[in-house]
Amino acid sequence: MTLTKKQSFYLSLIQSAEQNKLSIRQVAEQNNVEPQRLYAAVKTLRHKGALSTPEKRSSFAKLSLPAVMPDSRIELKTLLPNGQALWLNVAESQLPAVLRALSA
Repeated sequence: MTLTKKQSFYLSLIQSAEQNKLSIRQVAEQNNVEPQRLYAAVKTLRHKGALSTPEKRSSFAKLSLPAVMPDSRIELKTLLPNGQALWLNVAESQLPAVLRALSA
């Protein structure tokens, strides 16, 4: 891999930024370089293999979900049109469907 003088200069700035935990923008401003040029150099140097590609890190936090709770149950008593009592033991998640069926 052959680097031009500018690429070597940009590589030293980028490595300096990493070592000193500075942003590319901060190093560019400290060295009177346009930040866009330095960002472009990062891309070029990664493409050439002079810089390693950073690990992809997600800023999302992992959530642990609680154990699935069994559906709570609801007991219903209703009177049918013929006067007959009907007792139902229904899972909470099924309640809307049962009520729709009973009202049909």
